[in-house]
Order: sequence, then structure tokens, then C-alpha cells
Amino acid sequence: MRLVSVMLIAGFVCLLALSGCDASAGQTPSRGRAERVLFVGNSFTFYNDGLHTHYGNLLRASGRFDPERARVRMMTLSSATLDEQEPLLSAVLGDEPWDAVVIHGHSRGPIKDDPVAFRASARRCVDVIRAAGAEPVLLMTWAYEGESHMTVPLADAYNTLGRELGVRVLPVGIAFARARRQLPQVDLHKRDLQGIEIVDGSPQQVFKRAVKHPSLAGTYLASCVAYAALAGESPVGVSYHAGLDRETARALQKIGAVAVADGLENQGVQGR
Repeated sequence: MRLVSVMLIAGFVCLLALSGCDASAGQTPSRGRAERVLFVGNSFTFYNDGLHTHYGNLLRASGRFDPERARVRMMTLSSATLDEQEPLLSAVLGDEPWDAVVIHGHSRGPIKDDPVAFRASARRCVDVIRAAGAEPVLLMTWAYEGESHMTVPLADAYNTLGRELGVRVLPVGIAFARARRQLPQVDLHKRDLQGIEIVDGSPQQVFKRAVKHPSLAGTYLASCVAYAALAGESPVGVSYHAGLDRETARALQKIGAVAVADGLENQGVQGR
């Protein structure tokens, strides 16, 4: 228990330092308008029409999307690690200027698959992004459904890396944990079909055991976190709801804003 507490404190101290946040709930300090944003990732990014779509729609709905300048794109490869994305970055970043490039690794990469490779490839990607004149940003991924024990080590891995590399971290994983606690009726994940089995003569859908990909609500929550951090403005009250009901969207907007703004006061990671 003491070790977990230390990890929580270290992770949130880093988050506070990286985000430059004050303690005003739901308020996000301005860091400049990030209108030209490239999201680089895998299925965690491209589900539900893509994280970039919802981030762009939040900008449009808030009047912060300048068609003469704004550009929001996505570069993804299913199940990709940052090591696999690295060779593509130079080519894509050389085509046009960007304000920020948001990257994340494979869902278990920072904590189980190969943490050493994750850190090394993230460092190389950050160097490539900076060389292109853009701000590198890490997107902290979230725990699988029913595996909330992933939240703390993921948060610690991303925040520690962010501090070492001097880059901001989007605390999406923390927002997911908080939403699971505060909005248990909202499903943040969607199940993936494994195949069809014949049971008692009838075909039955069989789903994969790991439930990790975001539902529409999960992607919308991630976009609210991105908006709060990159646009430098709270998403609370923005009229774009991604097809979710107004009450659910407003609740997710608040959670996304608080995840960025609360820093040490954000205890969402403790939602088990």
C-alpha cells in the first residue's frame, strides 16, 4: 500500500509540473492554441472515427477552428508500438508544419511488453518531432476493463517519461479511472469480436477476453482531455457531444477538464 501511494504521489507531481496547472477545478491555463495537431498511435487512436475527429469537432464547436490555419490529422497502425511508428514520422512531419504531435505506445508496452524499448523509442520519436519544429506530447493510455490495476503503473510510466523528456502528458488514463468511479453507468470500452461458435446448434458471437478499445464515450473523454490540454481551455459547455446524450457528454467534459487541471487533487486513479 505504501509503494502504491508513493507511485501515485510521484505520478501526480509529475503531471502537475508538466501541465503547468493551478488548483482551480475545471480551469486550464492557456499554453497557446494547438490548431495543427497530428495524433500518432494505433487502435486506441483510430476507433470511433478517430480521436482527431472529435478533437477537431470540439475546436469547431467552440469557435477555435480557423479553416485558414487549422489542421488535425491522424497517423495510425493497428497494434503499433512507437518503434514501428518512428520511421513514418520523419516522412509525415516533413510535409507540413505542426503545432503538436501526440504519441502513445502499445497499451501494455510501458508496463509489461517491453518498457525499455518503449522508453527508447519514445525518446527517438520526441527527438524527431522536435527537429520538425513541433511540440511532442505523450498520451497516457488507460487500463483495460476489469483491470484497473494497470492504471497506476501506466500513469507512473508516462509521467516519469514525460518528466525525463521534458514533454507534456495528456492524462487520459487518469480520466478513464475517474470516470469509471464517478459514472459507472457509462461504458468506456467496447468488446471486440473473436469469432462465431455453434452452441446447441445456434451461432453465437464470442468476444475477445481483453476489453481494451474505447467506446464512443471513451474516445470522447480522451478528446476532452486533449482539448483541455492542447487548446488551453476547458471543454465544459462546448456544444459538441459526439452523439452522446447531453448529460453524459457534460459529465465527461468535466472529468476531462479536471484530469488536466486538478493535478495532485485528482484522485481518479484510486477508482478501483
